[in-house]
Amino acid sequence: MKRKVCATILSIYLCLGFMAACTSTHEDINGYYQYEKTVYRNSLGEYIMTKQDALDYIISKTSFTFLYIDGTRKQISSSFKKSKVDTEEFAALFQYNINVPDISVFKQRYQYIINDEYSIYVMDSEVWLALYAENTMWSIYQLVKFAEE
Repeated sequence: MKRKVCATILSIYLCLGFMAACTSTHEDINGYYQYEKTVYRNSLGEYIMTKQDALDYIISKTSFTFLYIDGTRKQISSSFKKSKVDTEEFAALFQYNINVPDISVFKQRYQYIINDEYSIYVMDSEVWLALYAENTMWSIYQLVKFAEE
C-alpha cells in the first residue's frame, strides 16, 4: 500500500514537471543575452554580424533592450504577444527560398512579437532574435543567455 502511494505521488510530480517543461512562458526567456551565431541573413543584406561587433540584449517582462558596445541602450516596450509557429507560415516570411531555416526539426516553436520589426522565436531550447524589413524576414540571430534578468 505504501509503495502504491509513493508511486502515485511520484507519477504526479513527474507529470507536473513534464507539463511545466513543455510550456514556455515569456518569463522563461527573461534575462541577459549575447549573440551566438547567425541563423539566417537575407542575401541582399550587406552587414554580417560577428561576436566582436555584436550587441548584448535584455529581455524583461515589459521590454526588449539593445545594449550597444558604446554603452548606450535602445529599449522597446512590448507585451510580447506569444503564438505557436507554423512551419509553412514561417517559411512564407522569407523573400527568397534560399537558406531558410528548417524549423520542422523543433518540437516546440513559439514566437514572441516585440513589434513590427523584431520578434523572439523560441525553438525548443534555442532563442532567436528575428529582424524584419517590410514584412519580410531580414535576419535571425541565435542568442545565448549569460545571466538572469
